[in-house]
Amino acid sequence: MKSAFKWAFRLLAALGILVLAFKVADRWVRHSGTLPEVPDPNGYVTVLEVAHRIQGPEGDIADVSADKVREFATTQREALDQVRMAVHGPSGVALEADPKWPERQLTELTQLKSLAVLVGLRFKAELLEGRTNAAAWAWVAMILVGQTIARGGRKLEALSGMAVEKVATASLRSMIPTLDASTCPSLAQELERAEESRDTAERILETERNWSLAAFGLVAKVGERVGAGSQVQARKQFLTRYRETERDTRRLILALAARSVSLSTGWTVGAPSDLVPGVLEAVPVDP
Repeated sequence: MKSAFKWAFRLLAALGILVLAFKVADRWVRHSGTLPEVPDPNGYVTVLEVAHRIQGPEGDIADVSADKVREFATTQREALDQVRMAVHGPSGVALEADPKWPERQLTELTQLKSLAVLVGLRFKAELLEGRTNAAAWAWVAMILVGQTIARGGRKLEALSGMAVEKVATASLRSMIPTLDASTCPSLAQELERAEESRDTAERILETERNWSLAAFGLVAKVGERVGAGSQVQARKQFLTRYRETERDTRRLILALAARSVSLSTGWTVGAPSDLVPGVLEAVPVDP
């Protein structure tokens, strides 16, 4: 009987030591990486607040009547202007190291992408009033919303922001032949400034890893080791998509700058270096 008691005691003691060791290791893992600091004030928070309260037209945006578009642009002008101001300032996704946070974040990302569509709808409102150049600024605002959604976030935030940015970039590029000589350089310079605060793909992947460790601790660490092979492929796919988005936006900057030179001087730009320093501060780097 005493022998059985001793073995039971030893087993419990061993289990206790294992639990303690797990907790210590888990705590160490959770604090092994740091999450990006968010600025104060934070443009991301402002944009999210507007996304919560803005009222857009019902139904498919493509089918909204001209009267509804005008009504939206008038009644929501203050909210849209607030977004435009917020995306020009510092911003960062407010990550939370809580396993339950991603579910809330999915809802917020849906709201942010809906807001981006409404920002783009301002393009249609400006066109209805014959303001082509003002309409182009709506697409710039939408590009900046996409970058705000991604900045400081994980892969999910980055992919959501990229989807918004790619739509707006393609839309603005199609407008270039209709823009005037004063608008083109202003648009190019605004996007050039925005590129300075774009996160690198490597930083986003690092943030993704640090958030996983902070939220799930030792479980995430083990999963990282077990799924190392699949993560290599996922990393490669993300890098490809992210750099395509960077490249599209930087080519847009070059196209806008080249259009401004062509309109102002009648010359055809032969190389990107011809745009510096007359229009751009530097030649955008091909990622």
